[in-house]
Amino acid sequence: MHLWWVYLHILGALLFMLAHGASAAVVFRLRRERDPDAVRTLLRLSQLTVGPAYLALAVLLIAGIWAGIEIGAWTGGRWWLWASVGVLVLVLGAMYTLLTPTLIRWRELVGDAGTGVDATELDVELSKPGPMMGASLGLVGILVILWLMVFKPF
Repeated sequence: MHLWWVYLHILGALLFMLAHGASAAVVFRLRRERDPDAVRTLLRLSQLTVGPAYLALAVLLIAGIWAGIEIGAWTGGRWWLWASVGVLVLVLGAMYTLLTPTLIRWRELVGDAGTGVDATELDVELSKPGPMMGASLGLVGILVILWLMVFKPF
């Protein structure tokens, strides 16, 4: 049964990266986009991926925790598992802090279709480094967690 939990854990990770990857792609694209209608559309796409990403994250977490329980990793001195969870929590917290307020601000700035948008303010907001820092931090976090899970250094 352990392999099924590992399978679900990996599946959850892949689905999370697929759904959340769409949001990351939006962040990268918005660095170059200045058309308010296109910005509005991209932000909506990003917002649509949040639910599936969190569902996949729940599958990833539940299956990973259960797989760890089955092999006694939580109490057996396998600190790589604890470190992986710690990195995940830190990265999720940092990404939320860096990205969520900015995305909310961008949505407020472009408003609904047909509303006027200050092009200069939009350019300034879309040029801020926070979202790129958040996306980069997410990538580094994934790489660290992958390293911990594959090499199990401690």
